[in-house]
Amino acid sequence: MPSEKIDFNKVGELVFDFANGLLKDLQENLVNSDAMATGNLYQSINFEPLKITKTGIMFELIMDSYYKYMDKGVKGKDNSTKAPNSPYQYKDKRPPIAPIKEWLRTKGYKPKEEFITKSQQKRLDELSAITRKKSVLKKKLKKQTMDEIMTSFALATALNIQKNGLKATNFYSDVVNEERFNKFRKDIAEAFKQDVIISIKE
Repeated sequence: MPSEKIDFNKVGELVFDFANGLLKDLQENLVNSDAMATGNLYQSINFEPLKITKTGIMFELIMDSYYKYMDKGVKGKDNSTKAPNSPYQYKDKRPPIAPIKEWLRTKGYKPKEEFITKSQQKRLDELSAITRKKSVLKKKLKKQTMDEIMTSFALATALNIQKNGLKATNFYSDVVNEERFNKFRKDIAEAFKQDVIISIKE
């Protein structure tokens, strides 16, 4: 009986390359999908270190749990045209404002006039007239006012999403699918044979 274990170099390399390719394609798909997602989802896409178990080599793909809503989309409370095949649907609960607010800022969206109340506009006009000596106070008050406006804008966006839904992007489904895994199974079977042959020759 052989005294040394077979070193599965080819298999390990293939699994590592497969996992890296999966990660890269998911991130690219997410960016190209123009999904309503902050950078948090992109940054969360990763995989756990490879593990060798009794049944084989295992890796675990990890990402923020709300990826499924970005992928499948969500039907609106009153309209399902954006994600007709989604298993998810908004009902009485609207999406949270904070991530939408962050997304709007990241994308550089500016609130339309309809989201600026008369009192907020009056405050902005008054701030514009403040002299340089009070520029620090001016900057602080303007920031507070713009934050209030962005909150109103984010709330209106959230209510619109609740009503009309969130479009499906398929950023995950187009990458993690049976066709890809079938090819991977064939490749890994060939790599396993190569490792055995190399180990025997050595």
